[in-house]
Amino acid sequence: MDEQVQLNFDYYDDVVKSDLGLDTLGIMDPQEFLETNFISEDQDKLWVKNYSINRPTMLPCIRNEYGKHRITILVGGSPAIEKNWEALKDLEDDFILVCCTTSLRFLLDHDLKPDYCVLVDAGEHIVHDFDCDTTGITLITSPFASPKALAAWDGDIKFYLLGGGKEYNELIKEDWKGQADIDIGGGNVLSTAYLWAYKYLGCRHFIVCGMSLCWYDDYYLTGREHGDAGQDSSAGKFFALDMNYKIANCTPVLWMYKTWLETYVKYAHKPEYAGSFINATEDGILGVLPEIVETEGMKIRVKPTHVPWMTVVPLDIALKGHRLRLKEK
Repeated sequence: MDEQVQLNFDYYDDVVKSDLGLDTLGIMDPQEFLETNFISEDQDKLWVKNYSINRPTMLPCIRNEYGKHRITILVGGSPAIEKNWEALKDLEDDFILVCCTTSLRFLLDHDLKPDYCVLVDAGEHIVHDFDCDTTGITLITSPFASPKALAAWDGDIKFYLLGGGKEYNELIKEDWKGQADIDIGGGNVLSTAYLWAYKYLGCRHFIVCGMSLCWYDDYYLTGREHGDAGQDSSAGKFFALDMNYKIANCTPVLWMYKTWLETYVKYAHKPEYAGSFINATEDGILGVLPEIVETEGMKIRVKPTHVPWMTVVPLDIALKGHRLRLKEK
């Protein structure tokens, strides 16, 4: 979206209707949560440090229309991808495969080579995700990514100029004033990848998989440690209802990621902008809201309700649908 739009993050009442009058239940104010500065002083300093090292060799992304008539598949790092990765085999040129660092090795181990890998994290632990053959893959990275991780990448590197923090934000705005846009991130890596592909590849049709935004047993794919980021994101855990009527673990941070992406998709894929967004993760909470259908005291019975501007279908069905759409053109 090139035009300035005021996003309204309080869409819950527009989707979930209940006349049960539950005065004891409150809804977190997503706008207030969004405006809170979550970048600590230590994190800000790390971003400045990393950016200062990366700056001399930075090549910002340039807009093109490579994805205008293609479908972008965003592959996250939740265990859900183990259910449906085979559907990604033998993709035609009509599809662009974009992964995060967490899912990169998994895809390569299953003979699936992504076109792009997106890196946002500033931590040096990401270097372990690149202990694989990355030739022929383009890395889309934040300016504050670990220089050690970038040095381990064997392939093209383009920078997505994300803002954030205080000292870092002032520095990057001054350095790139009039030369390049300072962009926003989507909270987590896959949402950021969505924003990047929408703006810099001109993509309008998206399929997302491996993005549960909750967890059941393991937070990450098999064989990947949680690391500090995974431990931090488990703070304030609560239970959420997923698309399959199952109870999953969630946190305020993960719920924020969900709300942010659902809201942005609502605006970015309005009829006048065309395009589509399909959640093909096959589990999780993206595009799902609990509708209250019955209460008894503090006991509540709910059922999953989908936001109407997102399609939720299995991955093989999503791919088949797009192939039929392209064939009919």
